Amino acid sequence: MQTSWKPLLALLAANLLPAQINPKVWNLIGPDDKIVFGVDLDRYRHTALSSADGGEAALPFGGTARYAITAGDPQKEQPLRILLGFTLPDGQRDHGQALTMLDATTAILGDEEHVRDGVARWNGESPLSELATEARKLAESDDAWFVVVKPLALANRAQPAAAPKHLAEVIDVVEQAAGGVRFGAYYRAHLDVHAKTSDDAYSLAALGRWLPGLIQAMAPGGRESRVIDMAENLAVQAVGRTVTLSFELPEDKLQELLKQMKSDIVE
Repeated sequence: MQTSWKPLLALLAANLLPAQINPKVWNLIGPDDKIVFGVDLDRYRHTALSSADGGEAALPFGGTARYAITAGDPQKEQPLRILLGFTLPDGQRDHGQALTMLDATTAILGDEEHVRDGVARWNGESPLSELATEARKLAESDDAWFVVVKPLALANRAQPAAAPKHLAEVIDVVEQAAGGVRFGAYYRAHLDVHAKTSDDAYSLAALGRWLPGLIQAMAPGGRESRVIDMAENLAVQAVGRTVTLSFELPEDKLQELLKQMKSDIVE
């Protein structure tokens, strides 16, 4: 069964504590992986986002897990999915994929190659990759998080033609993007972009300060504009080669927006 990245990524637009995650889990993130994201499903289930389409339904057996992590390369057919605090429901097997229990409550799903490599890393003692180290750090503070290596380059790889030279230069500027959100009465979110140089970072920060107003001017009343309208404590700053955008969203207002969006679809 081929796995689509779109519903899995939608899970992010979404009580196993990070301290309880087995350190060996981070070894499951492979050296060739380009994107990793995770979500504390226990906390997610109690949020306004939990009723949105594309939630746990995107993960086979997700309803029985307490934490989920997905790692891989979007250009490949299937990622490796990691389920923590997991128990296999009676009468269910593998949904067409190889499901392997690494210990009593940790399972991985994916194609045979991904699972085989994952088992080897689980049993080995290799040092963590930079991507795995960053993912572990995000999991310590955020309920839902992601980290992507060369995000603009990944997006450009999906295009049939090579990018023009000036666009290729822009694509090369962003080396990594990471972000996360902490659930609660206010959703506290951040996006951290690591640029090639400090000058690039300051240019990106200037763009980040200007972009919300442009979105609102181009699409007043649109979904993105409404999210920007409700954002509080929006801040953009550049320190060294890193640009950080942070903001807060009141959960009650976000819930109202989600209900309105569903109503608009029905109508």
